[in-house]
Amino acid sequence: RGAKLQEHEIKLRQMQTRAKLTSSLAWLSKFVELDATRTTLLTPYTRHELRGEAIAVLVTPTAYASVYHHIYPTEPLDHTSFWPLIHGLARRGIYVLEGDETAVNDSMLKLRNPFSELAHLTLLDGLMA
Repeated sequence: RGAKLQEHEIKLRQMQTRAKLTSSLAWLSKFVELDATRTTLLTPYTRHELRGEAIAVLVTPTAYASVYHHIYPTEPLDHTSFWPLIHGLARRGIYVLEGDETAVNDSMLKLRNPFSELAHLTLLDGLMA
């Protein structure tokens, strides 16, 4: 019975993460200019997993930089790395830290396999703050 409960809790956390990422990507899609990218962000999952196309969009800083420019239009931002985005948020007192206080970094955000949903959700939370 204990193993079943633990399995249920893991599935519930996965569903919560998936729901949060789906709604966060819908928000992110409002700021991107390309229709194909917007469509990818609005339908990020197949029935069982995150689509490869969605991962490809998220592991590059372009979509995130679009949001940042919308919020802070006067600040120039390099689109080739996540570092300027992370540092720009930190200058405003928004620290991109996972729940265990691990700092999200450029390498974590660029990683395709395994893709870190938590790192990307943390960055999205920082942008929404």
